[in-house]
Amino acid sequence: MSFSNFHVWAIILLSADMKNQVVNRFRRRSEAEDCLRLLRRSKPDKGYEIMYAPPENSSMEYTKSELLDTKSKTDLPINN
Repeated sequence: MSFSNFHVWAIILLSADMKNQVVNRFRRRSEAEDCLRLLRRSKPDKGYEIMYAPPENSSMEYTKSELLDTKSKTDLPINN
């Protein structure tokens, strides 16, 4: 899969072996949230999360600590 540098929001499939895989990437967080809702409804037994992940990581795999660290940063409110 080829993604532009603008596809920075990723849906991650959490796995028990601490290796998490990118399911899909999106330009907008709202698009990722819509897809996440659909995935959670269609496969409730799987664990999915959204994270900010620029495509520079070519392995497309993230450890649980990387996911948790990024998740805490992206959930902070933005003050304009």
